[in-house]
Amino acid sequence: FPELASNLSKLLDYDDASLVEGLGLYFEVTDRRAATLNGGPRSIPLVEGGSDIAVTKANRREYVEKYADWILNRSIEAPFRAFQKGFLRVIGRREGYKAKALSLMTPQELECLICGSPEADLDGLEDSVSYEGFE
Repeated sequence: FPELASNLSKLLDYDDASLVEGLGLYFEVTDRRAATLNGGPRSIPLVEGGSDIAVTKANRREYVEKYADWILNRSIEAPFRAFQKGFLRVIGRREGYKAKALSLMTPQELECLICGSPEADLDGLEDSVSYEGFE
């Protein structure tokens, strides 16, 4: 996303209104991950009626804010909710009950729990594995 961030920053820096309007941008984002019925990418409005609202020098800041919100929040909302649901289930949190497991861990321990250790103990793994039907 560094190139996208750079381009959005440049959009905010343009002084010439004709440069901004010449880009032909609208308040929508093309999501290539979410295909339409015909298999092509899907356009998602950033605001209501966004596919009909051209980006101008006057509204470009709002466009960049809405675009950033889409990339950082809205586009990952469903996968994040699924992760959150599973994570809360693993730590034992239920409706009306706050699990204390998180308060017992440091951020580093929580990261290790979620991501695993960056170093593999292959000798320990070999010692703890038994092979059956393999010579």
